[in-house]
Amino acid sequence: AFAWQLDTLMRDFEVISLKECVARFHRAGRWPRGSAVLTIDDGYRDMYEVAWPELVKRNVPATLFVTTEFVDGKLWLWPDRLQYALDRTVCVDCIIQLAGEAVSLSLNTEQARSRAWQMFSDHCIALPDNERLSFIRQVELLLGGEPPSAPPAEYAAVTWEQLREMRAGNIEIGGHTLTHPILSKIDVALLDKEIGGCRQRIEERLSAEVHSFCYPNSGPGDINEAVIAAVSRAGYSGAVFGTNLARWD
Repeated sequence: AFAWQLDTLMRDFEVISLKECVARFHRAGRWPRGSAVLTIDDGYRDMYEVAWPELVKRNVPATLFVTTEFVDGKLWLWPDRLQYALDRTVCVDCIIQLAGEAVSLSLNTEQARSRAWQMFSDHCIALPDNERLSFIRQVELLLGGEPPSAPPAEYAAVTWEQLREMRAGNIEIGGHTLTHPILSKIDVALLDKEIGGCRQRIEERLSAEVHSFCYPNSGPGDINEAVIAAVSRAGYSGAVFGTNLARWD
């Protein structure tokens, strides 16, 4: 499916990196016509193992946004922790507090566990960052699972060595925060660390300047003026969001 998508993009568009797209905007005062930007979030290892070979085969550039503490092996991405707990539980049902209400969930089929994951995920997205982590820990204890300290292979991140290799092969590496919080839901005092610290970490490990940023999650209300200002302070030349915004900056 990914190969088909690439072939379709190449047929109809000039595929460029986000860095190049923003640079052309600054030069011409408008977005480049007939172009497409391919962006990939988070920094999962399947970018290196599955996507990159198809990109190399076609000489297609892309922009990969990495969560640096995920690459450093210091954290799981939280949706994966929920999935891991649900996949391995022996519980056939559970009762859990969601938005102040006790909710009974069946877990006896793959479809039921998928519905539970969606409910847990939707609940997590609405929570402040510290409350989200507490809720995930509650789910893990409820379902009887103790996750390993590092993600297993199916949830693993790329390595810095793989990032260096891909960067040399036409992949722009951009920032996606240190820990992948929803930025409007963390303390404003942490914004510069999450956003600027991410850029600094990538530049240290790759010995290369970082130009592009991607806001995590990209739901309505996930960024605000304080978040945008922190991205500007960090020195990024452009940033992307997953849904339409009320205005463009």
